[in-house]
Amino acid sequence: MREVVEAIREFEAAKLALDTALESRHVRPAVRVRVGELGADVVVVCGMLVEVGKTAYKTQQERGAKIMSLLPIGDAEPWEPEFDPRAKERTKEFVALLGSDPSERRFSRYRVLYKSAYLFLRAYHDALAAALLEVRGKRAGHYTSMKDAIRRPQNEDAGKAGRGVGPLAELIDTALPEYRAWFEQWR
Repeated sequence: MREVVEAIREFEAAKLALDTALESRHVRPAVRVRVGELGADVVVVCGMLVEVGKTAYKTQQERGAKIMSLLPIGDAEPWEPEFDPRAKERTKEFVALLGSDPSERRFSRYRVLYKSAYLFLRAYHDALAAALLEVRGKRAGHYTSMKDAIRRPQNEDAGKAGRGVGPLAELIDTALPEYRAWFEQWR
């Protein structure tokens, strides 16, 4: 989790630098606000993801330790459930622990936050595409997406209408050659 927290800090610093840079460029306020707000949302959701993840992990560890304490592993003498007065109580606790998982709710929150982080990051990349288009003097549409902005058509797509090279393909390929492969795999 430490690496994730550090990555969030680095992202937040880069986001602030980008917000400042976009103010000095010819980027419409609506696009700047979209980039800024989505970047802030990414920071908040990822922070929540870390906190919920820590709590869920701790709860799961405590639950595992409790389950292990109920098992007759390491008892001084062999455990014979039919003769041991502790057996009935241990069995009840063991079944109760297995049957109801108090951390399940936390893991559900973790899953939802993970999906939310992905959606905000995806929207953030689309907002970045809009900002880059405007920095280059083009007007970004309401539905500008990074996918379309960095598109490189395959041979069979080259002849189809509307399937040309994306307006940011050259820029991204030159500045960040590994971005396209990462983005296509990630999305």
